[in-house]
Amino acid sequence: MAAPQVAAAAALIWSHSPGLTATQVAQILRTTATDIGPAGIDSQTGVGALNIEAALAPIGIITAPVEEEESDDSDASTEDGDESTSDDGESSGDSTDTDSSGSGSGGSGGGAGVALAALVVGGVGYALIGNSSDLDETLVLDEFGRTYELDLETRISVRNPGPSAKSVVQELDTEEVGETLIERSDFRVSTVYWADRPQAPSSFDDPLTNEQSRPVRMRIQTTHESNLYTAFGLNQSLALFDHGLSAQSTAGQLVGGFRSDAFSNPFFGFTAKGYHGAIAYAPKRGLQSGVSFASVDDGNRYGLQSDTSSVHLGLVGKAFGVGATLGLMEEEGNLLGGASGGALSASHAQTFFTVLRGHLDFAKHWSLIGKYTHGLTFADDYEKSLLSNFSQIESNSWGMGLAGRHVFSRGDQLGFGVSQPLRTIDGDVEVSTPYWDPMRARVGFNSTRTSLVPNGLETSLEFFYRKPIGKRAQFITYMVLRDEPLHRAERGAQASVIGVVRWRFGSR
Repeated sequence: MAAPQVAAAAALIWSHSPGLTATQVAQILRTTATDIGPAGIDSQTGVGALNIEAALAPIGIITAPVEEEESDDSDASTEDGDESTSDDGESSGDSTDTDSSGSGSGGSGGGAGVALAALVVGGVGYALIGNSSDLDETLVLDEFGRTYELDLETRISVRNPGPSAKSVVQELDTEEVGETLIERSDFRVSTVYWADRPQAPSSFDDPLTNEQSRPVRMRIQTTHESNLYTAFGLNQSLALFDHGLSAQSTAGQLVGGFRSDAFSNPFFGFTAKGYHGAIAYAPKRGLQSGVSFASVDDGNRYGLQSDTSSVHLGLVGKAFGVGATLGLMEEEGNLLGGASGGALSASHAQTFFTVLRGHLDFAKHWSLIGKYTHGLTFADDYEKSLLSNFSQIESNSWGMGLAGRHVFSRGDQLGFGVSQPLRTIDGDVEVSTPYWDPMRARVGFNSTRTSLVPNGLETSLEFFYRKPIGKRAQFITYMVLRDEPLHRAERGAQASVIGVVRWRFGSR
């Protein structure tokens, strides 16, 4: 680096951030220099070529300052209007006019920052990002305390629960081994193991999510002649009990062909990684009852951690079945499956939910399937979050499907379904967006009441058909059309389709 250029670069950095020390400026120039060869002590290579663009860009972990509880800032124009709208005009929120506000002490007006390296959001967080215009220009700090404006939507990772052909590909890439451990006339114990084969990037990958290989999964189930069922799952949810406590009907055998979470229980942890258990009294006819639990922790991927317990009741006749589930889900550090311990999170959330389900078998091989889920969530503030004072949050999902077997040939399965994935229908929160106040030379906060209800309504249309071909092969096709995916009105329709022939090798 030549001395005149270095001096000019240092002056430019100081003009943007006058609070930096000479040591910090030198460190910035060294760490952002472009490598042009082995570093030396001579004047030929040094530490590299000067890269002023990289030197002016954020360096290291990006954080957002958060407002302290005891802060007495009066410059934050909090308008306590009762509207849960997203575009309330806040004049103080527009006071930051440049992308690089000059200060090395950008955190002087707020509390400790919260890292933005992994802003994972679920449905609530994604709706909030879309509804809050202030979050388009959020003040953030790099590791040297330099201030920048950042659109938080560029930093998020969406945990997408929507159906796609990707899930069918995952099923085909899964090794399944089942065996019977105990077989008696009155008692049976069986187990099933699943493991994913390594996957290469596929054209069926969902662009809205970044899925990784799932861990090895296992389920152990016992069946007693008195119609008593117990099950334990490791990294495997127990959908058998959720679909109606038993899989004796056509509906219970076919509902798994639908991929939308509206046909399962979206409040059962938002991830399967963890422990699952259930016990049920489930005769083929008459009253059924059961309890189930799930304790999940997906710390390595999304940071989801929750405990769920529920009670199931049902009535099954010769050609029909109805049931209800009452349950409680407690989340730690995340809110409805997103923003785990981040800037858009809650410290603790409790969701009371109910699930209503039913099926009607007709014409010997057909079933009409319906499911409705409703939840009521209460959230506690997280001290390192931009959100506070959560209202009561209400959400729901629903799904209806028509499924049949032996439709065109013996052993085939066919289904049509329409559903609405889990969506917030009521609730709001106070969003404190940091900004740089040049008059005071400190960080201020714009506080606005923002709706958690998304501006769109996703509707998913699903179709599947499966047909055995001989003893070893199976033809599988699946198609889904999602209108306004993730409940964002600005997103167009998204289609996903797959058709494959699956061939099983080996002696079985």
